[in-house]
Amino acid sequence: MSHVSGGSLMPRYSDVTSCQDACKRNINCRTIDFNFDDNTCWFHYDDTVCNPVIAKNNCVHYKYVSCDRNKHVIGGTLQRNIIDVTSCINACVETCLGVDFNSADSTCWFHKVTTACRHLEGKRNCTHYSRVDCQSECSYDVSKKQNRVKPL
Repeated sequence: MSHVSGGSLMPRYSDVTSCQDACKRNINCRTIDFNFDDNTCWFHYDDTVCNPVIAKNNCVHYKYVSCDRNKHVIGGTLQRNIIDVTSCINACVETCLGVDFNSADSTCWFHKVTTACRHLEGKRNCTHYSRVDCQSECSYDVSKKQNRVKPL
């Protein structure tokens, strides 16, 4: 259970589904926190989206995932000896917040707090994955073309 400090309280939404749906309709909403103790919904915008995730009982931070193909984040750290996308994603634990996998040369690049919040850049044969689960058809996402949400 976790949250990010600095969110904006959205008192109209008192259940997690309506909170997620409202964020989906708001192009500026980047992430949400939902507090199950008092059923409060908190939106995060560009100014708070990269604040640290902090442990908090009965609160869930939902980070939106971009499953964009042909995009990457500049500044990752090359992971030698990881040559397939599944191993690349599965190896991203602890301080790793996202990965880029380049299918042209089978390279895996990890992103930590210093690079994870940079903007996606176009790059052929490269796919950026967030640390949250990015399955088949994304159903709710942020970064302007939203599709998927998963709890961190």
